[in-house]
Amino acid sequence: MYGRRDDFHEACNGLVEAVVDDAVLELVGGGQFLLGFSLPLFDGGVIAARIGAAEATALGTDSRLEEARQTLSVALAGVEADARHAEADVAAGRRTAPIASEQFQLMRARYLGGGNVRLLEVLDALSVYADARLSVPRSLLAYRTAVAAQGQALGEVPE
Repeated sequence: MYGRRDDFHEACNGLVEAVVDDAVLELVGGGQFLLGFSLPLFDGGVIAARIGAAEATALGTDSRLEEARQTLSVALAGVEADARHAEADVAAGRRTAPIASEQFQLMRARYLGGGNVRLLEVLDALSVYADARLSVPRSLLAYRTAVAAQGQALGEVPE
């Protein structure tokens, strides 16, 4: 607000200097200058309202930015947890697949050898072995999906 008054005073001082200049007086022959100014004496709080609205908009923008940061950090934390979980599943699947294969082979041999094993137990061992083998690619897919989601959240991967 005070800056406008200072600018007005500077403009008036410049105009007065121009009028006092001898060349200008010779040009107009010592005539009169008529200057008209329209200045509001009271603006009704319009300027203060505009300033308040601008400050409120800035605060709202700052709060939305902080909310977006928090949302992104929560999403990244969730994606990182999913990636760690998938890595653990891959490691567990790689450890259990050979054991499940061995158990299936033993059950099958006992069944075929006439041991005290029912077909249902052999099929159960086969199911466990198949599940252990399928858990590795399933976990790898979950890991890759989590890594892609993390890249997308960071803006590194196109949507």
